[in-house]
Amino acid sequence: ESDVNRVLSLVENIQYIGQRTNIADAIKRAREDVFVQARQNAKKVLVLITDGKSNERINEEVYEAQITKASPFDVTMVIVGVTNTPDDAILRQIASIPDKVIRSPNYATLSGEIENIANAICSIRQPPTPPPTPPPCYGTNIVFLIDDTQRIEDKRAGNFEKLKYLILELARGISQRHPDAKFGMVTYGFPAMQIASFTYYRDRKSVV
Repeated sequence: ESDVNRVLSLVENIQYIGQRTNIADAIKRAREDVFVQARQNAKKVLVLITDGKSNERINEEVYEAQITKASPFDVTMVIVGVTNTPDDAILRQIASIPDKVIRSPNYATLSGEIENIANAICSIRQPPTPPPTPPPCYGTNIVFLIDDTQRIEDKRAGNFEKLKYLILELARGISQRHPDAKFGMVTYGFPAMQIASFTYYRDRKSVV
């Protein structure tokens, strides 16, 4: 079974839990538990879809993002801000390219941004390969941070399913462009939970 098919199956079965929002912990969990298993010389991309508001470890998202973007991790962070009034200052500081934060007014219109998000991910350049190294692996390692907190459903029932649909379509589209792409997932409730790494996959019950 292909990597993308396993991830698609897993996303479809993730259940909405409804917890407090903890983006900082999710970034840290992705960095320490998922990206450490990334393939050498492959691109590393973290995709955060959020309204920009945490209620756990408030104002620590930028700190965790700075560590994650810096050497030796060198993760590129693609940010999607949902709602008309996301915390723009925080999102711009988290993003690797501050001027390219992708915005959508709500989860209902988020599917219209799939192409823009996929383009942002797929346009990221391969990191330089300092000699001597093993032959470069031209894959992409992508971690999705998934909002399963109370906040997402408080805004409108059905938002969680719309978010899952977006991730499914992104994974399908990216895998068509990069068949060797590897995917990981972390939910950012409290505490943040690793759902999938680049090498193994868990159902939600086994994580909790």
